[in-house]
Amino acid sequence: MNPEYVSEDQAASIRAIPHFAKGAYRGLNCNLTIDFYVRHYVQTLAAFVKLGPGDTIADVGAGYGWLAIAFALATDSRVLAIDADQERLDAARQVAAILGVAARIDWRVGQLGSLPLSDGEARVAFCVEVLEHT
Repeated sequence: MNPEYVSEDQAASIRAIPHFAKGAYRGLNCNLTIDFYVRHYVQTLAAFVKLGPGDTIADVGAGYGWLAIAFALATDSRVLAIDADQERLDAARQVAAILGVAARIDWRVGQLGSLPLSDGEARVAFCVEVLEHT
């Protein structure tokens, strides 16, 4: 049985976010989505790297923030969410707020080629479903 990251009330609130509600992902099962990211990214990374509160994880091309949110829920590391689309990033921040982790994520607008990161700022960086769009 999968853990519950998102209650039914939270899922309804997420689906009501205007940018999310208009998009192709409006019918997405939020709980299964976060569970997928925790199992496939957070836990996989944990098998290779011990992360702590002094570590920073960057989610480049964050979209609606599912990976950044999964890291914020499942680790005590600092999380950066970077996306080129300000409106989508704002919606991601709203999703994270509903789930109680928005303050644990540093939200930044940027894109490949000019990332808003300083050298060595992130110990780990993910770029999931991004390269095919460049």
